[in-house]
Amino acid sequence: MSDAIASVIVASAQSVAKVFVIGSIGYGAVKFPRNAPLLPRSSVGTVARFTFHTFTLSLIYSTIAVAVRPSSLGNYWFLIVGGWVVLGTSYLVATILRYFFPINNKQDFVALRVATTFPNIVALPILIFPSLCEFPVVYEGYASDYANMTEETDGENITSATLRQECVAQSNTMIFCYFFAWSLAFWSFGYPQLMQAAKENRQNHQVDDMQVTAHDEVSRRTSSSSKEDSSPVETKGQDEEHFFDTESPNANHSDTSQQAKEQTGIIDEVDERNSSHVDQSETIVSTVSPSTKPRALESSTPERAITNEPLPVSWWTRIWLVLHPFWQAIKQTTTSPGFIAMVLAFVTACIPPLQRALFEPAGPLRFIGSAVEALGTASSPISTMVVAASLVPPQQIAEDNTDPDHRVDNDQNDGPTFDERPGMTDPNFGPYQRPTRRHRRSSRFQDFRRELRSSSIRILNAVPRSTPEMRRLHIWFSLSRLILAPAVVVGLILAFDCSSSTILNSVPNLAKLVIIVNASLPGALIIVVLLKAKEECAETAAAVSKVYLPSYLLSIFTIAGWCAVGLWITLPDKEGRTFCQQM
Repeated sequence: MSDAIASVIVASAQSVAKVFVIGSIGYGAVKFPRNAPLLPRSSVGTVARFTFHTFTLSLIYSTIAVAVRPSSLGNYWFLIVGGWVVLGTSYLVATILRYFFPINNKQDFVALRVATTFPNIVALPILIFPSLCEFPVVYEGYASDYANMTEETDGENITSATLRQECVAQSNTMIFCYFFAWSLAFWSFGYPQLMQAAKENRQNHQVDDMQVTAHDEVSRRTSSSSKEDSSPVETKGQDEEHFFDTESPNANHSDTSQQAKEQTGIIDEVDERNSSHVDQSETIVSTVSPSTKPRALESSTPERAITNEPLPVSWWTRIWLVLHPFWQAIKQTTTSPGFIAMVLAFVTACIPPLQRALFEPAGPLRFIGSAVEALGTASSPISTMVVAASLVPPQQIAEDNTDPDHRVDNDQNDGPTFDERPGMTDPNFGPYQRPTRRHRRSSRFQDFRRELRSSSIRILNAVPRSTPEMRRLHIWFSLSRLILAPAVVVGLILAFDCSSSTILNSVPNLAKLVIIVNASLPGALIIVVLLKAKEECAETAAAVSKVYLPSYLLSIFTIAGWCAVGLWITLPDKEGRTFCQQM
């Protein structure tokens, strides 16, 4: 028993160490050489998009098409349901833990809670499990059912290489089934929450801009009025000058009152002008008094509009408003390249002649299947390096770029537009961002005016989070994402396994390990990418980025620990009994 435990610990530690050795290469490629990095920071998104659409999609298709059989389709339901349970558990844990670690900034909390709910997907797991499957204690335990089935049907002796290949293929197939559940939940729940937080923050910035505009208008009118008041005093005689001197307290008091009235009036004027952009017709109807309202408006405006009563909404409209986000999420998920590759792979697996033609050595279409498998082989290391490269803070790269022309190009790339639907993207990096140089050149003057007008408020808002606040963010995020959420998932699996329930009896033990490992991963990088795409969320994106890097470093130890725990409770012994069955 002690030898098995030692083998499990060694397997989990070496698998995670391999992942972060490869990741450190990608991280260093963005920083070195300093004058000309091997992978420029501005190119990481493009490389990620190319990697996903070229290598990862090939890996999705080849592994599912090879590993899935019509008789084993019923074994994958647990990955979809279990994925949703993992995401829901992570959301609840992050919400409850906030009461112990208060977070004042609401947008930071919303963004980090979404990051806690949705861990890294595909990139890290497809590199961890092939490393785990290299150890005999792993592939002999999880692939024993496949070996028995093949010996009974074909009568062939299954070698260690065959068991190892089957372990890798089955684990990758389960990872991609989990990826489907992750994508559907993110685009139906996580993405709308991020956009709602961005909308609220944009409204707050509009209020700040309105206050800055009112303050500038008050200063302008005050300066002009002071000039007008001072000119008569200089031209008057000594008696009049003496008169103004004796009456200065009252004059100053009246001037102060007049300035306060003007300031209040200007702020009210700006408030009305900004609110008119929200709903002009409603403002006109509500501000026009009945005595001064034109007859045409009085006759054509219904009584409901005058009293500001809401229009009645049919129950069909209410149902559509509730179901519309889910419909959009389903449409984005089902039209994404990852889902299409999964469907094609399952169709190929359900047609044995086509499966043999593509993936058996003597198949007539073997050259196509071999090319797809070769492309998929490159997905794991490149995806991991790209994930690590994206963790490099942009400001460190900006300090090294001393060429003014190079800095201008980077600035122009800060204003992206989306070239594709968010669902048709790498799940770790979001939609492709195309720089709009012509638009930014034409609107440079307007951007300058806007920045100049709201500079004072921006300076206050740009103040970095205080040290105690950032410490709370680090502790809350790492504790909920890397420790408590996987602990709850492990507890749920043990509760069902060790009880008299038969729900998980037909679930493969490897599927349980896939759920545990995915529950212990750090947050997905798509959260930072989507936040950076919104100008009003730049501060929150910076705060989330600062939290991400330490969490990824800490996950080196936590992932290894949870891999060991998952192997310990799900790996069958020589007699085929798991942890709960041995008790």
